[in-house]
Amino acid sequence: MEDQVFHLREKNISAIGLHSANKLNKKTFLNLFAKQHYKFIYISPEKLLSPFFRKLFQKNPPRFIAVDEAHCFSLWGHNFRPEYRKLPSYFSSIYPTPHLALFTATASSEVVKDIASNFDINKNNIYAGSFFRKNLFLSLKKFHLKSQRFLYICYLVFHKYKNQNGIIYCITRKEVEVLAQAIEKHDFHKQLKLAFFHAGRSQKEKEVIQKKFIDNKIQLLITTNAFGMGIDKSNIRFVIHAQMPSCMEHYVQEIGRAGRDRKQSFCELLIHPTDITVHENLSNNPSALKKITAFSKSKKCHHKKILWFFGEKVSDDSRCNACEYCSPSKDIFISKMNSKNKINSSQTFIKQQKIIFRYQQYPEFFNQYTAIGTGYSQDVLK
Repeated sequence: MEDQVFHLREKNISAIGLHSANKLNKKTFLNLFAKQHYKFIYISPEKLLSPFFRKLFQKNPPRFIAVDEAHCFSLWGHNFRPEYRKLPSYFSSIYPTPHLALFTATASSEVVKDIASNFDINKNNIYAGSFFRKNLFLSLKKFHLKSQRFLYICYLVFHKYKNQNGIIYCITRKEVEVLAQAIEKHDFHKQLKLAFFHAGRSQKEKEVIQKKFIDNKIQLLITTNAFGMGIDKSNIRFVIHAQMPSCMEHYVQEIGRAGRDRKQSFCELLIHPTDITVHENLSNNPSALKKITAFSKSKKCHHKKILWFFGEKVSDDSRCNACEYCSPSKDIFISKMNSKNKINSSQTFIKQQKIIFRYQQYPEFFNQYTAIGTGYSQDVLK
């Protein structure tokens, strides 16, 4: 919300964000509101439905209302919030009735039907773009050892995506902090500008981190799904899911933060069997977990599976040319790593730590170890 307000103000358009973290001086606000100072008011549903704002907007009805992240309205939505369910009756109580538009980037067909029915939207007024992002290269890798997954993350951030902006998503706050500390520990040359973000950080910390990330003063952000909604940063070159997301909607929304400038970007989904166990303990939506688990197991075009999930028609024989199943580079890193060194569950994390230490001291050794860095394999992985 604050990110969008900031961009409007940069264009000399008056705007304000009203939410729980924003301390509102009601007297000052009412004075400016009476003078029609604000062209745009960004407000959370929770704040909008408070007695103060109910009374204010019924006396001074807005001409136009836009509901962003509208999938939160639906009981099927992956970010369901009860206050969204109260919006249709509230909007109908405003007179004269304002023009209404609802926006979402991750609504399945069930969610769209639910929204249309409750907000009384004619099917002729429903517009949908394609979920296909041709500039995003999607890949999925499974690991028997968590240490293997960490080793691969180190390869990605220190080598493949060196000096590029990116986001790493984890399931829990603890995993975020542990991964951030581990990557910092192995950043021997202190080359990464790194920070971690989750709902447990103070509002001031979150604001500082968000601004630094937008301004390119932080290069790598490790976070839960608490970060990203409403953030419009165009030059994110990679998104890594260090654990499997809880549902398809989360996955699609989070990879959608990469490559908004339409340049080539990469999305890596890294899975360990314990990810499912973590979600089973946390989630109250086993159906959503079942669907993304099926996505991870299906050896078909990743983009095509996303299109099918959201009800978009696509031919069976089409190729996206933007995922590991439609590209000749399938599983280059993992297959070479396993074939050359026969890594198995009996080998310890200590041995793999040595690989990272040797990589930092002698990068050419790491290239030889993984068969990446020279010849065709380097070109394939770009």
